[in-house]
This record gives sequence, C-alpha cells and structure tokens, in this order.
Amino acid sequence: MLTKDDIAILTQPFPHETLGIKIQALSKDKTKAMLICYLQHTDVMGRLDKIDPCWYNQKISLTGEKTDAGMWFICEMTLTLKGVTRINIGEGNTEKAAYSDALKRCAMLFGVGRYLYDSDQAWVPYNEQTMKHKQWTYEEYQVALKSQTEFKPITRPVIAYQQQPANPIVDLNIPLNPETFIFNFGKYKGKRVGDMPFEELVSYALYIEEKASQEQKALSGQVKQFVGWVKKF
Repeated sequence: MLTKDDIAILTQPFPHETLGIKIQALSKDKTKAMLICYLQHTDVMGRLDKIDPCWYNQKISLTGEKTDAGMWFICEMTLTLKGVTRINIGEGNTEKAAYSDALKRCAMLFGVGRYLYDSDQAWVPYNEQTMKHKQWTYEEYQVALKSQTEFKPITRPVIAYQQQPANPIVDLNIPLNPETFIFNFGKYKGKRVGDMPFEELVSYALYIEEKASQEQKALSGQVKQFVGWVKKF
C-alpha cells in the first residue's frame, strides 16, 4: 500500500542535468521546433526502486502498424508498485521505444515526472537539413525559454461540466464543446473530451500533428476539429 511519504518521493522533481530534451512538434512551415523535457528510462526505474524494489511491470500487448514514415508500435502495459497497479500505453517507432514509453507513462500515473506535463514549451529556430539529428541540451532549452516572445505556453482551461446528451455528429462550423464532443477515432475512441486530463489532450494533439506531418497527410473532419481546439489554448 502506498503511503503519503511514498507519493512525496514519487512526485519529486528530477535534477535538471538528468532530463532529456527532444523536439515534440514543428511549426507549419517547419522553421521552428518545440522543445520539451522528458525523463530517461533508467531514472524512472531508479525512482520506482526507492519505493518498492520488487515492483514489476507486465506487457499486455505490442502491435505494429506500417505507415508512410515506417513502422509505428503501440505497447499496452501494467505497472504494479506496492500492490497498486496502473495501466497505460506507450508509442514509438521501434518495439523498444514503445515499451520504454509505456513504462514511463505507467509511472507517470503514480506521479513520477507528472510535473513535466505542465512545463513550458520552448520554441527554437529549426532547419531540418542541418538539425534533424541534433542532440538538444537543457541549457539550450532554458535559453530558448528566456528569449521566446512569439509563442505562449499552453495552459489548462477551466471547464464547467453540465449533464448534456452527447452528440457525435461533427459540424466544423460549430466550435468544439468538450462536454459533448466524443472521439470517434484513435486510442480515445468513445471517450468524451471533457473527461480527459488536458495535459493528455495536448500530448495527443501534438502526436497527431507530428504523425500527419511525417506521413504528409492533411487533417480533416473530427481530427481537424479536435487539434484546432487544443491549439487555441
């Protein structure tokens, strides 16, 4: 059973020097890149070890899908810590990457690194030909945060919930209503936007845009409506 002291340890921020920095998304013209912080796989395991050296995870499924940009894998996993189990999914362009992502997302449900979802996004100038394989540093991320003026960090809106009948019909002329909008696509199919943590919605919208950009496909229908709504915040 997890205690308050366990939760306090799990949710502690990690030293800046241990954080990785990666590109999460590109601007429409691909001249700017958005940098975010992420946790290293080994640091997550080390944090779990502090609470329960006998923690264990179990892979439920691992599937691969061929896309225009190559293979894309989705891994579903459970993580058990002191008898408490959480389940989540991870994604990546290799089986190993999807597995690692699933473990980190499971750990996030225990509070490990969750604060990073609220960290600011830093936009930097980008040239795909010369910077595609660049290894970004935390110092560069900090410099970008201090110098950026054009982009604002995404903040979570306050949503007032009311009991209303769900209407799955998409009308792109009507603004998205989180109380009635139900996903008809992807991993959240059948779920209502208003029931989802906003941090997860932001991450999912960025993933959709990134994948569409890699596959050179235009967004349409409900997908376009959802991504457009998230980008307003």
